[in-house]
Amino acid sequence: MNKIYKSFLKFARINFRRNLSWLDRDEDSPTYGSFDRNFWHYKVTDYNSDILQQGTYTLIALYKREIPNNYSKKRIKNLIIASTNFIFDSFKKRGFFNEYYPNEMGYPPIAFLSNLLGDIFFEFPDFFENKKFKNNYINLNIYLSKLDEKQAANQYSMALSGLYKFLNFFPEYKNKTEIELHKKKFLSLQSDEGWFYEYGGFDLGYLSITLESLVNIYEITNDKDFLISINLIISFYSKMIDKNGKFPYTLNSRNTEYILPFGFIKASKFNKNSEALFYFMFKDFSNFSNFANSTDDRYISHYIFASIVKSLPDLKNKRKIKKFTFKKDVFFKKAGIIKKYVHEKNKTIYIGLFKGGILRIHNHENKSVNLQNGYRALNLNYIATNNYQSNIWKSKIFKNKYIVSGKFIKCGFIESSTFKHFALRLSSYFFKNKLIKYLKNNLIFNKPDQKLIFKREIIIKNKIIIIDTFAGFKNFKLKLNNKQNLRYVASADTFSDEDFSEEIIKMNLINVNKDKLKIINSYNL
Repeated sequence: MNKIYKSFLKFARINFRRNLSWLDRDEDSPTYGSFDRNFWHYKVTDYNSDILQQGTYTLIALYKREIPNNYSKKRIKNLIIASTNFIFDSFKKRGFFNEYYPNEMGYPPIAFLSNLLGDIFFEFPDFFENKKFKNNYINLNIYLSKLDEKQAANQYSMALSGLYKFLNFFPEYKNKTEIELHKKKFLSLQSDEGWFYEYGGFDLGYLSITLESLVNIYEITNDKDFLISINLIISFYSKMIDKNGKFPYTLNSRNTEYILPFGFIKASKFNKNSEALFYFMFKDFSNFSNFANSTDDRYISHYIFASIVKSLPDLKNKRKIKKFTFKKDVFFKKAGIIKKYVHEKNKTIYIGLFKGGILRIHNHENKSVNLQNGYRALNLNYIATNNYQSNIWKSKIFKNKYIVSGKFIKCGFIESSTFKHFALRLSSYFFKNKLIKYLKNNLIFNKPDQKLIFKREIIIKNKIIIIDTFAGFKNFKLKLNNKQNLRYVASADTFSDEDFSEEIIKMNLINVNKDKLKIINSYNL
């Protein structure tokens, strides 16, 4: 029994009870089977966040004794039936699922629930004897097959995984689901560097969801196109990871700070490098600073915990592990990432070219991280920043010099209010999923401010020299950006030790009183 298996199992044993507290377990309750405690118990919402039904994976792990227990299997199975029934009742009642507000008709919940249902029916084929389950499962996947999501590849990948699982049961629907067309559209979202498109670029956290989906699909189809895609993802992670087994999370397009394990351990069956990478990534899983200990209950419940417990059977009997080989210097042109290992200083430098040139330094001697998260420009209630993943940033690469130029991105904070929620509900009632495009354009795909021009030069020798030039910032206040990014993504902004890390450069708030400003800083390596 290996160390990581013990760590995963310990985490599962500690946390599964917390996950099951999200579940309405009272068979007389009208919300019996709901995994949204805010809905059925606290009653602070008047709709069920359907994507949370993925908490069912906890029940499946208990039923299969992958999490050791002596509970009644009959009672556990009844709760799995209740959760499944709640999913289908929600779909039958509305014809769609919600996640963050009523009448949302969200793509993520139907994609992830299709994938979950495929696993439920695989474990419990007798559920198909229930005509309601069978018919609704068919209708749900036919509806899903009419949708796609090209801006968030992980969601599309999970939908594809769900559809392939569905076709494994009902191959007669292959043409009706247009699965070959979906396959073509989905695979077109992958860069030849290995990453998939996530709201403007690569995202290490969401890419691990995509990997999990692709491994599911490959195991069903044995389709070499998916194997090629999997191998590219593994290669991308292998080049991106640092000497200490850590990733440059602050450079992610969607600002996630986690990696799901299941895809990597599954992929190790047919990718010789995946197993070594997996153990290199998760060797310190038991450490108190691991992402799993800071991720909020909602995200732990609805897929991070699931990925951990699904990994247990494949981990249990692993013995000899191949040693991982660290890649020192990497340039991902399309991802906009520079990775440079300075051997004599035992430090790794990462530069996010498509995030306005933000930096991070991993010091392997004292195991610390130093960040430079760019700037914020403030003028009354107006906020703009260079720390924002976008293809508007242009770069030039020399031997020891890197130049990034572009325009600050308009941003802002979303302040909740009764009126805004009322307007959202009213709009969603009348416009249904047509509202989603408008919300994304205003919350996620922010636009550049054409007047705020920024240029950053980074020179790396025995120290790092950072030359920042600003034009058009007169009457703005300029300050260093903290770790938090201003792109609205629900899974972002979990706490990590990096929230309290040292800033690479030093600067107080500046009141800009001229059209052009130059700031020069240096950092000793």
